[in-house]
Amino acid sequence: MLTGGITPNNVLINYVGVLPVSLGPGSSVQGIVLAPRAAFGLNGVSLTPELIAQSISLGGGGTETGYVSDDFNRPDGPVGAGWQDFAEEAMAVSSNELVDPSGVSFAGGYWRTTSFTADHYSQAQIPPDNGADVQAVLVRASGDSTTNRQYYQVYWDSSGKLQAGFFADNATYPGGFYRDIGSPVTHAKNAGDVLRLEIDGSTLSVYVNGALQSSNADAELTSGSPGILVHGSAKFENWQGGNLP
Repeated sequence: MLTGGITPNNVLINYVGVLPVSLGPGSSVQGIVLAPRAAFGLNGVSLTPELIAQSISLGGGGTETGYVSDDFNRPDGPVGAGWQDFAEEAMAVSSNELVDPSGVSFAGGYWRTTSFTADHYSQAQIPPDNGADVQAVLVRASGDSTTNRQYYQVYWDSSGKLQAGFFADNATYPGGFYRDIGSPVTHAKNAGDVLRLEIDGSTLSVYVNGALQSSNADAELTSGSPGILVHGSAKFENWQGGNLP
């Protein structure tokens, strides 16, 4: 089907089902597969350029690479060694979800045990019991404390506002600095929705369930990692971050 100049990047396979999908040796998928409610098992599969699923398991030499994921399905407590905390409060896992432990501050960070290219994405899913506060996914995030951190974000608040922005609190911006990037987009938030932020060169693109909501070429940071942030009663599940194709 990919003739006349169409590439796999131009093809979206939108799987809305919840049943698990298993692809065996010799299978080849050319397109972006969007399946936020389904578990995918890949065994000896060539999948280009991207799979976005509730969970992904690899076996037998599958070639979908360049991403990491965390479904937070583990005992309550610290979020784990793969993460670098840097917001006001350490992230935590509660009832298989990412939470702000005190419910009054910001808890966030980025995945630190994998090196990412400059162009990558971060995404996470809204759980059924999500609270009424703000949550965000982050790209080009770096730092190691509340006074040494910087990132791009898109936050989603209880009114349904999606807003991209830049935040830093470091030697360049002591005491903290924030600015909006582009105009806000109103999009109601529902359980199961997947919020995604991509950074490609200087362009930040915001997606909900695979549908583009906004795109702005206004990024200056040149490196960092995908991350996540929750505030107050807001929660996240099924986080994923990875390199863009």
